[in-house]
Amino acid sequence: MSAVTAPDGPRIHQPLLVWSATTAVAVLTAAALVAIKGRHGAAELLRVGPLSDLNVTLLSVALTWGLGGLLALLLARGRLHRGNALEAIGFFAIAFLYLNVLRERGVYGDVQDYFLAARNLARGEPLHARYLYPPFWATVLRPFVFLGEKLVFDLCWLLNVVSLGAFYFLLRLSLRRYALNGAAATLATFFFMVANVPILRSLGYTQVNLHVVNLIFIFLLAYPRARALSALALALAAHFKVSPMLLAGLILLSRDWRWLVWFVVWLAAIGAATVAVSGVAPYHDFLHNLGNVYQANGLTFRDNSVDSWVRGTALLLGLGDGLIAPLVLVGKALIAALAVSAAVRTVRARTFTGEGTPSTEALLWNALPPTLVLMQMMSPLVWEHHAVFAALPYLVTAAALTSVGQWSIFGLAYLLEYLLPTFGFFPFSYGRLVSPLLLLGLMIAASADRTGPRALVAINRWTASHLPSA
Repeated sequence: MSAVTAPDGPRIHQPLLVWSATTAVAVLTAAALVAIKGRHGAAELLRVGPLSDLNVTLLSVALTWGLGGLLALLLARGRLHRGNALEAIGFFAIAFLYLNVLRERGVYGDVQDYFLAARNLARGEPLHARYLYPPFWATVLRPFVFLGEKLVFDLCWLLNVVSLGAFYFLLRLSLRRYALNGAAATLATFFFMVANVPILRSLGYTQVNLHVVNLIFIFLLAYPRARALSALALALAAHFKVSPMLLAGLILLSRDWRWLVWFVVWLAAIGAATVAVSGVAPYHDFLHNLGNVYQANGLTFRDNSVDSWVRGTALLLGLGDGLIAPLVLVGKALIAALAVSAAVRTVRARTFTGEGTPSTEALLWNALPPTLVLMQMMSPLVWEHHAVFAALPYLVTAAALTSVGQWSIFGLAYLLEYLLPTFGFFPFSYGRLVSPLLLLGLMIAASADRTGPRALVAINRWTASHLPSA
């Protein structure tokens, strides 16, 4: 059977000509200003807006203008057509939206912790108490410390913008593997990203979460055809944050020894490279910091972990400190039992993939959604931005629902996790602890209910008849 390729669209050259001419005029004008005023004199013509960061403003403007040029180029080359127009519109709309949102933010957090850790390594100092990650990311940033904190932030900011674009395409591809057609996957990705508190907070705090979740997507999409690449992606994710190690357990259960060998090799190789640059001591510092996570962060009601809930309840009721650790263990054990139950049921029922999926892939793809939820909830700190890891679980569960009642519960869970602004007010701010529990319950219900048509069928049917790229 010959491959079927989508035809090129009509070539429209005028937008590219207008964009190129405007760009040329802007470059020539800037060059003339420098020639007339000198570099320092021309710089005086720049003004920082209120509550703004000049570098972020210029990066946002440059990237937005560049995206406009990319769009014009795609039109000129006939690369936009009926088959990919919806996907392209979604991507450019999301990119333009977030670049403008990020331009308005003048103060960013968390990236300072990364810079300080990189500087600790450069100076041979112990990692500071708030750095709760393996030393890999600090080691990557270490060569850039001499540039100063501001330029390191600019680099991290730019990498996050690139990761946002990659997240759009990787999430969409992952949804396609879960049997959503092209238009349905595009719409689900677009509406998920267009209003999303965890994504906003990840970008606003220059967090590494988007890098980690993108690596998880690559691990998933590359398996089993490119085992080495799949294993490398998860090994890198585990060196950013430890929690993705949990996902390797799914491959262990499927007894794919070739993948596991690759995973161990990549884990060791990345670890060895980190040790070669920074030594063994940073790993000791990392474990020490994890053991003192409460002292470094204190109690805050924005933290939606079981640990925070128990500590907040103990504060409210005046319970002794000796009860906190046992109650946390009990709470996490119950959540783990619920997640394991959901995973067993979704694998047996092939809730998310349907019949016909090869057994090893069926185990991974059906067990992954509850496992990702478990990965998020087992952390001693669960900030609102951690929910980017649960994008796939929420969206594929929505496609598996079978009744209005289930959709009503899902709507509540989604509102609590992704749409409600962040605030700290015990106990009302713990909606992001309740939401994943509701989602696990919905996975179990969807696995048991075989009577009604799944939402996936209706979604695919509607998009196929009304939209292109289906």
